[in-house]
Amino acid sequence: MFDLFREENWPVLIGLGIGGGLALASLILLSFLRPTTGPSATSARAVLSLAVETASQCAGSLVLLWISVSVGYTVVSLLYSLIGRSTSLFDTMMTAVLIFLGHRALLDRPARDAGIEMPETGYWRILLRSVVFGLLGLAAAALVFLCAALLVALAAYAGVTGDGPLYLVSALAGIAAIRLSILFARLSFLYPASVLGQRDWFGGALQRSAGAGPGLATSLWILALAATALVIPVMLWSSALIDVIVGNLPVRPGELPGDFGTARYWATLVFEELPLNLLIVAYCLCSIACVSAAYRLAVLAPDRAKTDSRHN
Repeated sequence: MFDLFREENWPVLIGLGIGGGLALASLILLSFLRPTTGPSATSARAVLSLAVETASQCAGSLVLLWISVSVGYTVVSLLYSLIGRSTSLFDTMMTAVLIFLGHRALLDRPARDAGIEMPETGYWRILLRSVVFGLLGLAAAALVFLCAALLVALAAYAGVTGDGPLYLVSALAGIAAIRLSILFARLSFLYPASVLGQRDWFGGALQRSAGAGPGLATSLWILALAATALVIPVMLWSSALIDVIVGNLPVRPGELPGDFGTARYWATLVFEELPLNLLIVAYCLCSIACVSAAYRLAVLAPDRAKTDSRHN
């Protein structure tokens, strides 16, 4: 069984941590310290503040969506236990529902204020773009690690031995991952554009997101770090709670802990699966709010300013 934290993998993990950590720290500092005027005015501070403001205005819709999708993911897990087959198709479709309805709730009022009529359709565009977006992310990750493996092989062919090449190449891979996150943050503009009726793909997203990439990527990284800091304690707490609840319950002969319908199964579903789904969906909604806020700052606000200047 593959173990990520085996001793021979430590140079790779340490290199990734050092390179990625330094690149992420510089990205966060530059994003918060960047100027607030000019074409690159979309800072992380502006994105986060507008995301919080917009989410508070439509909190009712977002809370309802949050609970519904979280319960939906838990039901899908239950379905997987019943049929014993992969439910990745259901997960993908539910993720597309979350993206579509989340952006609709967050962009409804800003779109009306900007004079944009939001169409009722668009879910299938979101689903198709989500699948392509995921495949593109997998291809980018594979390309980075393929280049890293090639550099390590070239170093070994040149006679450079030891863990030095692994540390160096892993650090470069970490830096590349952070830089790629800026690109993918810009590509995420295709989601609010699709909700608003635009039919452009990645080229249009890159054009619309010029100057918004670092600020949006920083906001998404901050949310990811905060979500990780919450998920790990919840996992530990839920595991300990399940052991306490189930530890003294009687077990039928031949019954395995992971069997469907056992006390441990239902306790895991309620006290571990559901809380984790609630946290993950909340993180996804916060990320959607950041993408929506960045789109408003980079696209809707300048378009509205141009329209107002023409009327004046």
